[in-house]
Amino acid sequence: MGKRSKECAEEEVDEEEQPTKKLQTDPPEYEDPALDNDEGEPTEFSVSIGGLSFETKRKALRKACAKFGEVVTVRRWVRGAPRRADVSFSSAEEMEAAIQGMEGKILQLQSALDEMRILLNHEQRVSQELKAQVRDERRRREMLQREMQDKLELQDHEMKSLLAELETAKAALQQKKKEFKGPPEETSEKPSKVHSGPTQRECERELLAALLEHATKQATACPAVKKEATALQQLRSELEAAQGKVSEAQEAAEELRQQLQQEKLSRFEVEHLLELQRECLLREFHQRKACVADFANFLRLLGQRYPELASCSEMRVISRKARTELQHLNELQREIDGRTVKVKATPKEEQAAGKKKGKGKGKGKGKGKGKGKGKGKGGGKGRGG
Repeated sequence: MGKRSKECAEEEVDEEEQPTKKLQTDPPEYEDPALDNDEGEPTEFSVSIGGLSFETKRKALRKACAKFGEVVTVRRWVRGAPRRADVSFSSAEEMEAAIQGMEGKILQLQSALDEMRILLNHEQRVSQELKAQVRDERRRREMLQREMQDKLELQDHEMKSLLAELETAKAALQQKKKEFKGPPEETSEKPSKVHSGPTQRECERELLAALLEHATKQATACPAVKKEATALQQLRSELEAAQGKVSEAQEAAEELRQQLQQEKLSRFEVEHLLELQRECLLREFHQRKACVADFANFLRLLGQRYPELASCSEMRVISRKARTELQHLNELQREIDGRTVKVKATPKEEQAAGKKKGKGKGKGKGKGKGKGKGKGKGGGKGRGG
């Protein structure tokens, strides 16, 4: 490296020779320059380190950079707000190792700084949330205090109004007492007048009770009244019997309702099971039908490609088996459709069908692939295909 200008960079004086100075907020532009040692000039393998604080010393820089290699000189720049230093090494390998080590340390410090920044942001968010909660709590407490104050004022007002009413009532009572007070002669006459009313009412009540009892005795002594009483008694007994029958009928209706509910549930379960069975059979039917169709198509293509095999007896037997299988599948489809139709029949239709079967008499025979038997109340039997 070339020589540096004296205005920009100067060497520092050895710390043993130069006394320590206090930290200044505004550093001077120049310091007393001196080489780190008297052995030679700085080499071309130097590393510039920036962003140093005012408290950073040459010994600390030399000690930090010594683990990367032999440090020749350490020069510290004075001018400029961010202070920096140039550290010279004896070889390029040591310089590269120092650069890589410092870059790794810088990355570590940056990652640590990012983590601290994230933690700081998190703590700030938490503190903001806590502050918001404190504000809400304070606002809620103020509202509650205001409501309690309003309630206390309202209760105080009500108490005052009640006390005022009580005072007015006491005053009115005292006034009434004063009004009722009079000469002793008047008070002696009043009790007789007061007691005369209840005695007269009691006498009238006793007289009316006696008249009512006499009228009932006369009415019961008449024969027509006796007949009406017996008829009324019979009507009452019939009414009680009818009420008992009605209660029995209600119980029977409730039992029938429960039975119908159970039958509906069982019917629903049976329909569900039959639907599942139908779906399984249809799935099997479609699978077998597709298999038969694929096999028939394969045989057709095989016969077209190899005509000499078309007349083979085995091919005819196989095609005949495929036809019978297809017929069996068609019959299975018809049987599934018939089951679904039977399941969808209503209970009234089933009862009507049972009555029709019971009325028939006679016997019949038929040939077919399916067989069925039916019995009815009339004693008739039938067999058909």
